[in-house]
Amino acid sequence: MKKITTVLTISIIMSIFLIVVSSCYASVEPRNMTVVNSTIFDFDGQYYHIMAEIINPTKTSEGNTDSSTSSDRIGLVLKGKGKTMSQAIVDIEKKVEKKVLGTHNRVRFITERMASNLFVMNEFIDFFIRNDDYDERPWLIVIKDEYKDLLYSANIGLATLMGEYIHGLAESQPVDTGEGVFSETLKFITDSLTKGIEPVCGRVVLEEMKEEHQNDLKKSNNKKYVLIVDGLAVFKGITFMGFLDSDGAVVYNILTGAIKTTRMSVKDQGFHVGVKINNFTSKITPKTVDGKVNIDIKVSGALRLEEINAKVNTSEEMLLLIEKIKNATEIKIQKQLLNTIGVMQHTYGIDIFGIGIKLHIKDPKAWKGISENWNEVFSKANVNVSVVLKTVQVGEFSLPYYI
Repeated sequence: MKKITTVLTISIIMSIFLIVVSSCYASVEPRNMTVVNSTIFDFDGQYYHIMAEIINPTKTSEGNTDSSTSSDRIGLVLKGKGKTMSQAIVDIEKKVEKKVLGTHNRVRFITERMASNLFVMNEFIDFFIRNDDYDERPWLIVIKDEYKDLLYSANIGLATLMGEYIHGLAESQPVDTGEGVFSETLKFITDSLTKGIEPVCGRVVLEEMKEEHQNDLKKSNNKKYVLIVDGLAVFKGITFMGFLDSDGAVVYNILTGAIKTTRMSVKDQGFHVGVKINNFTSKITPKTVDGKVNIDIKVSGALRLEEINAKVNTSEEMLLLIEKIKNATEIKIQKQLLNTIGVMQHTYGIDIFGIGIKLHIKDPKAWKGISENWNEVFSKANVNVSVVLKTVQVGEFSLPYYI
């Protein structure tokens, strides 16, 4: 018995030793490293340009009440340049005295001109698949070329790091508006290799801040910008095709199940009414009929009235108004869906919604004959859209305040 106990003790000690040794292999002490929080990638035709926001461990966010300028942040922005991305990263590493850790990066921005270069995009994707110093979790976002040098000076709300700001929006926007799209690098890569769906990623917009919205202590003649994630960038494979606006993002999020809430205003007799729609569900049913594809889309959701600016005098008029608002909202969402799907069919000619995947599951035999040219088939498909909303809340009281 004693011998068995001794053997077990030695085995446990050896197991712990192996775990400790393996975990320390090629590791770096925390005090000797710094972490990348966000990156911008650009290619000018000859050189790769990378801007990396790295966390400065010597700074804290204590007492920081305004993150509108880079000097307020706990991050340090460094630039690198090289004939390859590896060389550009080395150029950055030469400028900081700590080991740069890239596995905790929150977001990768790529410029429009880089996204439009197929050869460079192939290199970009290959680099992150091949290199185990980085992963595929960061959000992928396309920015306009002119934003590259403005991005890190833009206002980022209450955040102190760009990467944390984008990550926070990725959690809040689907709940609040649904007007932005957030796609991880891994999903982008997977969708680019999957038949029946084309990849998308986020889009950011820089809006100039009005002077009266700036902190009085920091007013200057320099323009200040606020960064907004709005709309999406669409690709065919990894070839950049163009952008869709916030309406397009809402449609994409509805059809892919990525939205929880959106808000809009509908007009009735010259008055605007604010509504909130949540609990979206979408049922997409593609089927082949006589060699053509028909796509039936049924969208449902819960309608909540947030404000009523119309004039009503009685409870009966109020009930009629609520029904009219519901009908008007259904029509508005239906038009929004048809317009965005129409743009994808006739302008870009690609399926970003994964309708081809649904057809593959529903009818594998039919899919086999059209999978190679699915985008062309999708562009000619007949699409029928219906929207049904259920009014679940009209507010804490039934009549407008002024009655």
